Amino acid sequence: MRMSDAPVIGSDEAQELDRRAEAIRQAHPQQALSGSFNTNIRVDDFNVRRPLDTVAKSPYAWRLHTEAAVLRALGGMRGRVPELLYADPDRRFLIQNWVEAQTLREVVKAGLVASVDEVPRAYFEQVARFWRDLQDVDLPHVESLPDPMVRRLAAGSSHAPGIRRAPTTLAEYTALHVQTIAMYFDESTKHSEFIARRLGFPADPERYARQALDRLTDAPLAPAHPDLHIDNLGVRDGGQWEPFFFDVELVSRQDPRHALATMLYWGGYGDAKQAEILDAHTRAAPAHLRPTLKEDVHAWYRYAVTHRATQKLAGWAQATEKHVSALADLKVHLPYFTRLTNEAARVWGAPAVTERYVWETLLDATRMNAQQKRFPDAVTAGFGVLASRGPVFPVLDADSRSGFGVLAARTPVASARTDHPRVAATEQGLAKAPEKSR
Repeated sequence: MRMSDAPVIGSDEAQELDRRAEAIRQAHPQQALSGSFNTNIRVDDFNVRRPLDTVAKSPYAWRLHTEAAVLRALGGMRGRVPELLYADPDRRFLIQNWVEAQTLREVVKAGLVASVDEVPRAYFEQVARFWRDLQDVDLPHVESLPDPMVRRLAAGSSHAPGIRRAPTTLAEYTALHVQTIAMYFDESTKHSEFIARRLGFPADPERYARQALDRLTDAPLAPAHPDLHIDNLGVRDGGQWEPFFFDVELVSRQDPRHALATMLYWGGYGDAKQAEILDAHTRAAPAHLRPTLKEDVHAWYRYAVTHRATQKLAGWAQATEKHVSALADLKVHLPYFTRLTNEAARVWGAPAVTERYVWETLLDATRMNAQQKRFPDAVTAGFGVLASRGPVFPVLDADSRSGFGVLAARTPVASARTDHPRVAATEQGLAKAPEKSR
């Protein structure tokens, strides 16, 4: 069902709300709530929403539609998503209704539940219903990927074919996502081939993602929300655990099983909660997805593990081209990167590593990059002494790498835990296990 294109409030009122929002932002910058894609400023009972230039920062962001177009298409879901009241013709801002809602992260932080695993079953049954209802939404057709995304894919992946057209089949959709892994890995090796080799990354990590996705049951693409992590899953005020969904501008025609796997991957849910959520979605799934939904979500989960580890590898490799002090600023994220590396290692059969080993690898790469800048003609094949060093710290033996749990080695970004048993078991030289961090 589509909403009328006619604005709910007039242009003059909308422009006045935007002017008032700017005055609030200037006087009280902390009231401008910014996410990855927009800033939000409350004016009376309205939300003045201004888009950030996310495409320039992250051209691979999955935004094929304007937010106004998506909200119009989702007009029949009022109460679960924001209501569009006005869209500026020049796309400078939107006016939405202001909704009092907390994210799941905020709900946990406020102590309403001890963890995301304590969120009531009925809540995720409603989330599953939203996932199912989205698949029937009439979204506008999109011919091509955004030009910045096309350029980023082409520049970042030298050995993969260029992709320009927005996918219309599952084969095209999986090919696009596999190419993003090749893109990240190529970017990482441009900065430092040494890190990937030292940490056990294969020369073609996208192959492992492709192998997982080749086992998918064929199905048509359908509208889905690809980014339902715990900061985009909301709870409306009132204590009834009514879900509210943020960042719906990311909705586009995708594989809904991929969207579900991503939600589970990012959520930080325990095995029992993952199984509960997957069961709820299996019951809600359309008939053509239901028989193999769990196996297909598992395949996309393996893809997510590979994708995230390779993406972070590229970021850390880029950091090693800077001064060691710049790398030190990122050390707080070391437990998370180590865990991503170890989870991906289970996909391609490499031994797991300790945080110390990863840190020494990054320091060595930084020193090597600095030396290369000073003596560019002295670089030789094999990277000399540094690259030939054996592991400085112990790695886990193959017997300690058991099979995946309910879906796979989960990677809960919400808590960024460092107490993974495969890592903690090898931190023998530390006085105590590393504290949990975010």
